Amino acid sequence: ITFRNLERTYEKGAKVRPLLFIKDDALVFTALTAATTAVSNFICTDGTWEIREVQTDLVEIPASQLSYDTRGNFFEFDTDNLYTGIDYHVVLKLTIRGETIVIQDPEKYAFRVV
Repeated sequence: ITFRNLERTYEKGAKVRPLLFIKDDALVFTALTAATTAVSNFICTDGTWEIREVQTDLVEIPASQLSYDTRGNFFEFDTDNLYTGIDYHVVLKLTIRGETIVIQDPEKYAFRVV
């Protein structure tokens, strides 16, 4: 699971829309004769996201439903709801094939509002 466009810093007042790329572990690669390969994005239809402070792990933006469209999963938040100069990170809870997966990696999914 990776973010396609999560930045390390955001301006105060920015409207942010991180896009998720979820690779399906059930995906089996086959030999192709073309020069390109197509990796499809798995779409999670049951998941939540929240924003927490890195230092205290306090929830700043409470859990909300993860959205999705044909391009994949995403969520939106407004940086006006966050303090400047504090490091935040994203916490994801995804239910995939009946199993709940929690993704919480402050170093990898961290950002700051400036």
